[in-house]
Amino acid sequence: MMVHPFMTEKSTEKEEPHIEFEDLISSPTLETDTSSNLSFTRRIVEESGKENYSSFEDGRITKVLFQKLQLIEFGKLIINGLALTLIAFQYEFEYHEEHFRWSEVLLQLVLLTSIAAAILTVLRYKCYMLFLKKRNVLAEKETLTSSGEIFPMLFEIFIVFLIPYPWLIGVKHTSSALDDHEVIVYHVNELLSLFSVLRLLIGIRVIALWSYWNSNRAHRLCEMYAVEPGLLFTIKCWMKEKPFVFVLCAYIASIPFFAWMLRMAERPFARNRGIAGYDIWNSMWNVLITMTTVGYGDYSPRTVWGRSIVFFVCVWGTIVISLMVVTITSVIQMNLFEKKTYLMLKRLQMKERLQKQAARIVTNVLRGHTSARYDGSQEDRVKNTKIYLKKFKAASREYRDLSSHNKGFEDIGMYFEYILEKLNEVSKNQSSLAGALKETMATVGVKSEAFDRLITDMSHTEIDESRILTDRNKFFSSTIQTD
Repeated sequence: MMVHPFMTEKSTEKEEPHIEFEDLISSPTLETDTSSNLSFTRRIVEESGKENYSSFEDGRITKVLFQKLQLIEFGKLIINGLALTLIAFQYEFEYHEEHFRWSEVLLQLVLLTSIAAAILTVLRYKCYMLFLKKRNVLAEKETLTSSGEIFPMLFEIFIVFLIPYPWLIGVKHTSSALDDHEVIVYHVNELLSLFSVLRLLIGIRVIALWSYWNSNRAHRLCEMYAVEPGLLFTIKCWMKEKPFVFVLCAYIASIPFFAWMLRMAERPFARNRGIAGYDIWNSMWNVLITMTTVGYGDYSPRTVWGRSIVFFVCVWGTIVISLMVVTITSVIQMNLFEKKTYLMLKRLQMKERLQKQAARIVTNVLRGHTSARYDGSQEDRVKNTKIYLKKFKAASREYRDLSSHNKGFEDIGMYFEYILEKLNEVSKNQSSLAGALKETMATVGVKSEAFDRLITDMSHTEIDESRILTDRNKFFSSTIQTD
């Protein structure tokens, strides 16, 4: 068995040398046997032994690449935030048609930040490709085009360059209202400023990348269990961990996002009429009542762009409200142990009620005998006794119904025997596969002493069926027993 170059260097020198990132990602030189008389299986086994093959990637390399990916995403987030701030100031100048010189300077800065963001986007996807290669997800010869990553990269660059431009200052576009067909004059840069808000959606990926559920360790565990890591898996983890917080944050954050876009779409309508603009607070109120499916009608969009935005607000509001309903339902639903505790407490409560009703019946009968002995009137006592008897019967039926719920646990016990049979079957299949693998290794001439010990341990490992059945019976006897 050949020794890895890293291990040779560590054993020959007392101090551990400084390893650069380029040294980590460079593949070690392997001494391969190129003799033609080796069979294909033998070559695979020998080359795997020379490479010190492991099912996991080199954690040092992937950790460095993942940290580099996080820094690139964080830089993109800062640049996009700066660009949106500049666009917000320039939009006010464009709307009021003033400070053209300052507006041009701001747009030049926006263009420079967008170019920087596009460069970081390309670097991000190249780093992500290298990260996937070192995790053995992609082959070394894969490129952006062959892997399909070129399309989301180009789409993201397209979103980055949806910005107002200096050479479009003063250029106008005409549209019409949908209700009275009134002519509405837009500035082209106003419409581009509206679509530039879509950059904020990239921030969701950045937040997810810095989450624990999307870390380098999470990627490795997802690979172990054949789970696709990424944004969707992180959102599912957030929903599982803190469902109320996630849904509430998504609901609150979407209100100013859609309100800002709706304000940009509807303000030119007010400018043409010379009235007060469609301010941000009215836009937020409109988005709020639309997402909650209330729809008072006091504010409604009249332009094509405004109604298009409200359409997506309706779709998103339906999704968020549905998530709220599902979250509340899952939280208030009892699990198995909570339900069992509730049933036991309910049975104790019903026992106390039965005792009280029985005591009232006995007390009423005794008082009826006493009153009949002295004054001979017992009609009221008879009526009261009948009422108490009805209540006692109703409580007794409810108690029996509660006791019948425990019978469901008996059905679960039937699955223990089925599971034991499957475990025995899996154990036999595992032993047969281990034996076949041992014969294969002996055929190609590979020593397998450690593998022989593993097979010996597996052969002595048996499922203690009697002990499992005994524990099953103890568990269900303690669970089903009544007071």
